[in-house]
Amino acid sequence: MPVKIQLPPVQQTKLQQVQRGGDLQLAGEITGYDQFNKSISSDGYSSLVQLKLTVNVRFTNNVNHDEDFERSFSATRDFDASQSLDSVQEDLVTQMIEEIVDAIFNAAVANW
Repeated sequence: MPVKIQLPPVQQTKLQQVQRGGDLQLAGEITGYDQFNKSISSDGYSSLVQLKLTVNVRFTNNVNHDEDFERSFSATRDFDASQSLDSVQEDLVTQMIEEIVDAIFNAAVANW
């Protein structure tokens, strides 16, 4: 499922996006995409499901390698078990990606 990622507004920072030779580099991959029963109703069936997205990120600061890191970022969203994952997945994944991108951006450039 293709998802368009909207980056935080770089124009509100001193950062400038370049094709090569940048001071900061990010690389990563999705390491987890899971759904769990979060709540059970009185009839014994799931009433609430949690969707979790986890991304592992490697950040390199070519100016100050003391700030380099590799770590995981996760986001979760709950949905009613009466809904199918197919019907809510696109919206929930978009929300989770926005949250994770914001967290990665803040972790990478908080000191700039």
